[in-house]
Amino acid sequence: MDGLAKGYNGSSYWQNRYDVKLAEQYQRFASGSLPNLEMRTAQVALLFLGYASGKIDGVIGPRTRAAIKNCAFRHRDYLIFWCGLLLGHTGTLIQTTAQSWLLFQLTNAPFYLGLEGLCLGLPRVLFSALGGAIVDRADRKIILSLPKSRFCS
Repeated sequence: MDGLAKGYNGSSYWQNRYDVKLAEQYQRFASGSLPNLEMRTAQVALLFLGYASGKIDGVIGPRTRAAIKNCAFRHRDYLIFWCGLLLGHTGTLIQTTAQSWLLFQLTNAPFYLGLEGLCLGLPRVLFSALGGAIVDRADRKIILSLPKSRFCS
């Protein structure tokens, strides 16, 4: 691997200590502690919002934890919104599991379970791009209140 790095970087290979950096990254890779790409994305977003999350390395350190806690749950409205989403998604998961279980108990056929999964997942795949385009252009408060308001009536 050193040969590839030397050929790619030329004379700056030794100046920038790429041999040391390459050895460090290899040791990190070999130890199994790969960075979490979702956490790196969260760290970049926290930095963009002005919260010091520490190094952007994909590892949840104490500064990243503190930044997440300060950013999200400091606001009462967000905490209420998050708890509501958690309860709503938990209910949806329980309903989906019970529905699949009932379907299998009534039919005893794995084919119908697959068909149910297709019927549940296909609209999500088909309409996600359209929904994303609509959400990008509309007011966020209206978008967040519309799906939950249908349960009030």
